[in-house]
Amino acid sequence: ATALARIQDGTVETFESFLNGLWYKLTPTGEPQYLFFNPEEKELVLLVNNTQEVYDWASSVLRRNGIYLATSNKSITTLKKRFDITLTALDEIKLKINEDVQMKISADSTWDGDYRKIGKAVMPSGENRSWEEFAAALQNSGDVWLSPDGTELSFTRDRYSVSRHSDEDSGMYTLIRANNIPAIQFRSLRGGKLFENSYRISFPEEQGADNSVKEILMLRPVKISTHGMESIIGESFVFERLNRGS
Repeated sequence: ATALARIQDGTVETFESFLNGLWYKLTPTGEPQYLFFNPEEKELVLLVNNTQEVYDWASSVLRRNGIYLATSNKSITTLKKRFDITLTALDEIKLKINEDVQMKISADSTWDGDYRKIGKAVMPSGENRSWEEFAAALQNSGDVWLSPDGTELSFTRDRYSVSRHSDEDSGMYTLIRANNIPAIQFRSLRGGKLFENSYRISFPEEQGADNSVKEILMLRPVKISTHGMESIIGESFVFERLNRGS
């Protein structure tokens, strides 16, 4: 109860910090749906079926046992959603999404439900790990990153290989930073079309009941220019690291 009370200390900043990171729920078919809260950049992302919807996080209003978030879609600015979030446990929230009544469309209830937290996003800044440590962790020889749909991704030095069902691809990749935000660019040597964009990288972590830590790799499509990094419509990926040496 004390820990829950600390989350609800009456300040928006504390509750937003609690939300920060990746959350998930399972659909009736067993497929994961993800919510990614980024209060620092005032951004909220919905991920399912390897596609993403990105929303600008306009405002937050506390309520009893929860918070209301007002958002607008980055691609369709007239599409607005209000996220009604209830705190139910230290790692669990209940979500209800309401569409803007002015849109005169029915609300999409597929996102409503209970979500568990995977972890707070770990970014390769000076506060946690150096750029060299980040690159070394990504390239750890023998490790494979696995997505819920069975896509396998691995890195060796400046090369990558990926397989999805019966399709395989490999090529070169480059790690870059835009405004100190990490991103990755792929260049297929076999004409593959799986990774067609640049992708923003984040590393949430999930701690199991046995105190083991699962590393998660999120790749979100972005456009990189001299003005920085901008989220775009495209396929997103969520991978979990598998250590084949263990």
